[in-house]
Amino acid sequence: MQNQGIADEEPEEAAGWRDAGAEAPSRAPRADRPAVADEWLRRQVRRLLDQVGAVPSPAFLRRERSGASNADDTARRAHRVVPAAAAIVVFLLVLCLALTAWQWRVAQAAQARAERTATARDFLAAMLGGLASSSAADPAQTARMKDLLDGATRQIAQEFATDPRSQSELLGVVATMYGEIGEHDSRRALLALQRIQLRRVHGDAHAVLIGSLLDEAQSEIARGDLESASARLSEVDPLIARARLDDDTSRARWWLLFSDAQPGTAAGAEALDRAIAAFEREKPVDARLGEALSRKARRLMPTHPAQAEALFTRVAALPGADAATIDRRAALLGLAQAHEVQGEYEEALQALDEARALAKRELVADAQFAWALHREGRREQALGVFDTVLPQLAPPSDGTLRDDAWVRTYYAECLAAEGRPMQAIPLLEAASALVSSGGADALDPLRTQSALGDAYDRAGLWWKARDTLKASLGARLQREPADATSVAEARERWGRFLLGRGEFDDARTQFDAVLDQAGGRNVERVVLAFGGLARVALARHDWDAALTASTHAVVGFENLVGARDVRTGPYLWLIHAEALRNVDDYASARIWATRALDASRRYDVPDAASIREAQAVLARLLG
Repeated sequence: MQNQGIADEEPEEAAGWRDAGAEAPSRAPRADRPAVADEWLRRQVRRLLDQVGAVPSPAFLRRERSGASNADDTARRAHRVVPAAAAIVVFLLVLCLALTAWQWRVAQAAQARAERTATARDFLAAMLGGLASSSAADPAQTARMKDLLDGATRQIAQEFATDPRSQSELLGVVATMYGEIGEHDSRRALLALQRIQLRRVHGDAHAVLIGSLLDEAQSEIARGDLESASARLSEVDPLIARARLDDDTSRARWWLLFSDAQPGTAAGAEALDRAIAAFEREKPVDARLGEALSRKARRLMPTHPAQAEALFTRVAALPGADAATIDRRAALLGLAQAHEVQGEYEEALQALDEARALAKRELVADAQFAWALHREGRREQALGVFDTVLPQLAPPSDGTLRDDAWVRTYYAECLAAEGRPMQAIPLLEAASALVSSGGADALDPLRTQSALGDAYDRAGLWWKARDTLKASLGARLQREPADATSVAEARERWGRFLLGRGEFDDARTQFDAVLDQAGGRNVERVVLAFGGLARVALARHDWDAALTASTHAVVGFENLVGARDVRTGPYLWLIHAEALRNVDDYASARIWATRALDASRRYDVPDAASIREAQAVLARLLG
């Protein structure tokens, strides 16, 4: 959350200027107040000179003395000027002394507030330091952390009751910590209290309060609570207009968050375009321009990957990329995905490798790179990268950090894919527990859930796999557009599970839905769906339908465009070998089965189920 710093406040002593009847210095930021005070002082001098008349210069007085008729008038004028000039000098001296005293009091008040806030920060650090990082993985630690935060909240309310600026800032700090340990109800309550204080200080239509409300909407979106986020955005919308910030980044940010809260809708797409246009007008480049362009690229990815590639390339080239303002690494990761979706696998690996070099902490970047290598069949190279990463992780008993959980999730997916699901399950269960506790907002809970269901199924724990995979599909259908790629992938995986349990009609329903959603595109989920339909036909002894579907599958895989796992090939080749066997084409069947066995031996561990299945098919063909 962005917390507004303690704003400068006009001390009570400054009110004396208004009591004296003088025009008060304007309320400007502290760095500008000396200049403002000087300008005010000059205005007072000019006003006094206008009242008493200009002081004659010595040359003017000499000219006047040369005329006898004007001698007396000149003397009288000079006699009047001397007291007026003296009065001005005295007044200016008093004024300067008063101004100096006022500026000294302002500085003292600012120093006192700064010292008080620093003391409060030290208090929070001493009370809470070191606990937030590990509390999410340990229920006892979480309870202790909550007790400390509750105590901090009460103490802030007492100690800063008369200082709403400092109180609102410190409440924001504690609210952030509540979010870190998953206490979202407490966090929301504290943010509501903080906004009350912000309204006391700034009023409703002020950038500070608007920023706080936008922060809260962003937090709700990150947690998946789009309904609450939409309500918050509706609340802040008129405030932006009332504060005349429609041409400010506040409105641009509002459009960006509105688009996030309306995924898959025409309104959301239009809002994203308006956000991009607004950020493009900002000079220097606003970091959120990169965020907005990246969001649009990700939305274009499934249907227009070339356009997504162009947008990610633009983000990576924005001024400030590689620095804190623009995350070039995130753009490169998106670029890698765009390349992969277009079947440009070497280019994707190159972009991933470049992203690794930019990572501040390279563990997650290395793990993602290793995961991509593993999917390309480079198992030994991938495991070599993991061997350098895994020893650097904190023990799970110490509280799994978000980055560490991501690394373990990538590693677990590779373990399950190559035939070691029992080793993958504990890692995925730990990551899933971290997500459920609210301590890992950065993790994708649906991805973790789907990976865990897949590992359960590969390990033969079908009762756990049923619950997990079904829940994963249900959650995606609820939260994502029906035509989303992730929904289709979840459908295919659920259909494959149903197929293994003999529930052929339900499985076929899922595979047909995948094909309908694809619209003729030749992507991995489509060839897997054809493979599933071939298995249904084989189970029902419909040999012609089985051969037709399996042919679609293997030919489609050979010409695949898009993200893939090379292990999909051996899976489909065995299905095709069985279809050929049942139409008495044993020679062709042996070729496909042998190819599948050789590939699985390269890609998987020696005792993997994929190798045993290929050996069993070959045995039937040779027997």
